Amino acid sequence: MKFNLLLLLLTTITAVALSQILTKIQLSLISGHNDLFWAVNETNVVLNQQGDNWIITEDSRILLNGIIGKYVQCNGNGTKLTIESYDENDGDAQRWEFPLAPGFYEYICSKKYPDICATAAFEGIRGWSVIALPIGKGGKQWWSRSKSQGN
Repeated sequence: MKFNLLLLLLTTITAVALSQILTKIQLSLISGHNDLFWAVNETNVVLNQQGDNWIITEDSRILLNGIIGKYVQCNGNGTKLTIESYDENDGDAQRWEFPLAPGFYEYICSKKYPDICATAAFEGIRGWSVIALPIGKGGKQWWSRSKSQGN
């Protein structure tokens, strides 16, 4: 009887765990630069040709794959998107909305600042970074999700 109860418990835990597995994706820039993907340079979100894997959680956070509790955060208008630990006092800075852009692409907009969206910005010799700018003001704000091919 105890063995059957243990088996039932293990089966339930396994079923719940499997239902929580989320798809790994890559986020890429649309508008002539389809070979640029979201990546991390220390704590900043940048764009490069390799890209990192990301997971969009059920509560609309963008999680860097492999780093538990580290999320993309919007720090306000004109600032770079950064990777930060979960902040229960300001969680909406780490939550995102994904309204459709023309051509079935998406904007990636802050839940805390609804008119502010992820925008590709070229910084010369430093390359591309992802900053927060008002929707429609930055030019390069259309993004595409694709299922990750790697781990």
